[in-house]
Amino acid sequence: MLKEHIDSILSSSSHVERDIISLFESIGSDLPVVPLVLSSGSKVIRGAINWTPRHFTEVNQLSYKPERMNTQYLRASIPGKTMFYACPFTHSPTFDNGVFIPRLTSLMEIRSVITEVEKDGVQRVTFSRWDTTKNIKLFALPFLVEYKKPCDEIEYIRQEWTKNVNTDEFSLEAIELLKYLSKDISALKQRSVDYMFTALFIDWFLSKHPDYSGIYYPSVQTEGEGANIALLPNVIDSGTVQFIEATECWVIKRGMRSEIIMAFELTPNRGRLDIRPYNVLNQISAMPDPIPLEGLTFLN
Repeated sequence: MLKEHIDSILSSSSHVERDIISLFESIGSDLPVVPLVLSSGSKVIRGAINWTPRHFTEVNQLSYKPERMNTQYLRASIPGKTMFYACPFTHSPTFDNGVFIPRLTSLMEIRSVITEVEKDGVQRVTFSRWDTTKNIKLFALPFLVEYKKPCDEIEYIRQEWTKNVNTDEFSLEAIELLKYLSKDISALKQRSVDYMFTALFIDWFLSKHPDYSGIYYPSVQTEGEGANIALLPNVIDSGTVQFIEATECWVIKRGMRSEIIMAFELTPNRGRLDIRPYNVLNQISAMPDPIPLEGLTFLN
């Protein structure tokens, strides 16, 4: 019944946002979300496609999008508001817990060249590392969708969800709402409006629970192998998450093969970034089977 009601609002309401919020209010904010803690000292990675051949020159260019510039719905943010999106380190069943998974997740989430089957070339992408200085409380949805390569964190969240719903503390509508949200946040989206329902919920829920600072959710693009977090901007502004360093890389793609070459090191200096080149040719020559660069051009 709840799913049909939500679908009706999304398809036929003349006041969609207002009616969605009214639905949340009618169910209430006592919901069986799974609480998580991003521990002090944790590292997260952000990826950003360079706007032009120029380098990023200021730390704030690698941080969250200014609210005035966010004009559409995203996975966890609504127009006129913003979130700090990043990729935490996960325990993958395929790879060790190195930097590969958050970097791959970043590349997939920002729709880099590796997601475009028909396109070849070299793309400039900057990965920035941010560290937490305090514990950060997040919430997660139950992740009931079956992922091909779920990381250990997804399995833990599923177990905690099962414990939550097996108590008699929550209403049937509260449980059904989270089941709906679980499927919605796990679906591939093409249009801004497709993110509306879940983005409105995240904004509403965080306003009701100021002890939470963001949401943890699986990466649809990596089939659950990686994860994402979306944090409120004040977590960054307060210094609870701090910029450490960045690396401008060349993402080289030819056919189904891709490689990441470190091109420049970016270190903070009073809000600006000092830039130092890496030796690209040495990296390529050290590879056992590098991708041939002949005929490839820079895409940005």
